[in-house]
Amino acid sequence: MHRDAVKAALVQADWVSARDGATQAVLRTEGLDFPLCPDPAVMVADFCGETIAKREGQGAVGAMQDAFPQGYLAIQFSADFGDTATLDALARELAGLAAATGLGLACYRAGAAPWHDDMALYETLRDRLPPGAVRLFPSLDIWDICALIAASRGAIGSSLHGRIVALAYSLPRVSLLPPQQGGRPDKASAFAETWEPEALPRSVPVGDIERAAMQALAVPARVLRDNAAQLRDAYRQSQDRWIGMLACKPGGPDSLA
Repeated sequence: MHRDAVKAALVQADWVSARDGATQAVLRTEGLDFPLCPDPAVMVADFCGETIAKREGQGAVGAMQDAFPQGYLAIQFSADFGDTATLDALARELAGLAAATGLGLACYRAGAAPWHDDMALYETLRDRLPPGAVRLFPSLDIWDICALIAASRGAIGSSLHGRIVALAYSLPRVSLLPPQQGGRPDKASAFAETWEPEALPRSVPVGDIERAAMQALAVPARVLRDNAAQLRDAYRQSQDRWIGMLACKPGGPDSLA
């Protein structure tokens, strides 16, 4: 019943877009064919860049920059990664990555709702790593989180929107597959497969973090900048079509003049 209600609502909508090719394909099996449009978060640097820039060098973000003057990687993972074996693998891979790059590890929470991100797990991870390798980012303010990612040398995490903020700022990124994922598709991989260059890793198990991060860090800056620009253009083109359709409807923008 719920599936039928969702399908009926989509059929009646004036405008629908799909965030990635996997979602688009599933909708097509239901007889629904909608165009692709990247997630609005690809516009965060354009629309909110001034607000985010004001947080850099100050408060919790400034403290992280002071702690790691050589630069840092923004690290995030959900409570799904909280079992002992997974934490051991995270520690092993991140220790190797920190040693190979000389970068610090800044652990942040993308959210604190139940089963989202757990500070206690970050504390456990910190205790498994060399002293000084990790600092925990205390703020849950959305602009602080965006600024932490924007000021980083790259992002590793299970959050799709953490990845997209890194994309918007033309940064290397790697997504993490929860250990329970198995062979099921994940939204970060679906998004990356649709919109990102092949040179960038998609989602990887924790045992592949160091390899995948080194691969991402080796992607030329020009490739990352071009990818971010292409997605901004794709989003604007999609919204232009939606705005044009809205303007033609009774009660649309033109009727307000």
